[in-house]
Amino acid sequence: QKSRKILDRSQKLFEGSGQKCETIILASENITNEILDYAESEKFDYIIIGTRGIGGLKRMFLGSIADKVIRHAHCPVIVIR
Repeated sequence: QKSRKILDRSQKLFEGSGQKCETIILASENITNEILDYAESEKFDYIIIGTRGIGGLKRMFLGSIADKVIRHAHCPVIVIR
């Protein structure tokens, strides 16, 4: 699975800096709430989330998961494009 390979590589790079890192793949009808609830229940210090960079009118109508996470997270959020 492509997403798992990306996460595994990212985790190795991150942990090489001496930090603890947990990577997860979530799938849900309401993914924003899943991400926010999981991060809060596990007491994450911050969230790192990717984005596909949808902009313009599409973003205005569809919304952005990363944008919603940023606005509602209990902790800092780092967005990687």
